[in-house]
Amino acid sequence: MAEVLITLGIIGVVAAMTIPNLINNYKATRLKSQFTKVQSEIAQAVRMMKNDDISLDPASYGKNELFVNTFSKYIKVLHVCGTNVTDTKYKDLCYIKDSITYLKSRSNTPVNYTFLDDGQFVLMDGTLLIFNQDDTDKPLYLIADINGIKTKPNRLGYDVFVFQMLNEEFIPLGARGTTAPYDQKCNLEAAAIIGFTCAYNAVTDSEYFKKLVRTSFIVK
Repeated sequence: MAEVLITLGIIGVVAAMTIPNLINNYKATRLKSQFTKVQSEIAQAVRMMKNDDISLDPASYGKNELFVNTFSKYIKVLHVCGTNVTDTKYKDLCYIKDSITYLKSRSNTPVNYTFLDDGQFVLMDGTLLIFNQDDTDKPLYLIADINGIKTKPNRLGYDVFVFQMLNEEFIPLGARGTTAPYDQKCNLEAAAIIGFTCAYNAVTDSEYFKKLVRTSFIVK
C-alpha cells in the first residue's frame, strides 16, 4: 500500500508539472493557427483583387464602406454585417457600434474604441473582420478578431490583431511604415500596454504565442 501511495504521489507531482505546460502549448498552437489562417485569407483576397485589377486604394472608393464591401467579395464570408447590424440574425457575431465595450487592452482593461464603423463581416469560421478609416485620406485599419466576438477575451495582442493597408497590402500594425494609434511597442510583460502593434510581433516572432500564454496577465 505504501508503494502504491508513493507511486500515486509521484504521478501527481509529474502531472502537476506537465499538465499546465500541455494546456499552454495547446492554447498557443490554436491561437497561432487561427492567426495564420486569417492572415493567409486576407493576403489571398488581396492577391485575387490584384489579379482582377480591382483597386486596393481605399481613397479611390469615395466612401469608406465601399472598399470593405468590395473586399468582402474576395474572401469567404458567412455574413456581411455592414455598418448597422442591429436588425441582422447574425448580430451576436458582429460588433454593434456603441452598444458594448468590445476591445480590451493587453492588461484586460476596456479600450473604448467605438469608432469601428466602416464595415465589418464574419468569415465562415466565425472570425470577425472590422474596418476603420477616419477619412478617405487617412490610414485604413483592419481589426481581426481571430476567434470571433463571442469568444473572450477580445483582447488586443491576444485574439484581436490590427493590420493597416499600406502599398496595396494589409501589413501587420507595428511594421515599418505603419501608423499605430499610439507610439508603443508590443511588450507582453508591460502592464500598461494596449496592444495595437502586437500583430507585427505575432508575424515576426515564431515564439510569440508561446510567450503570450505564459505571460503574467491571465486571461479571464
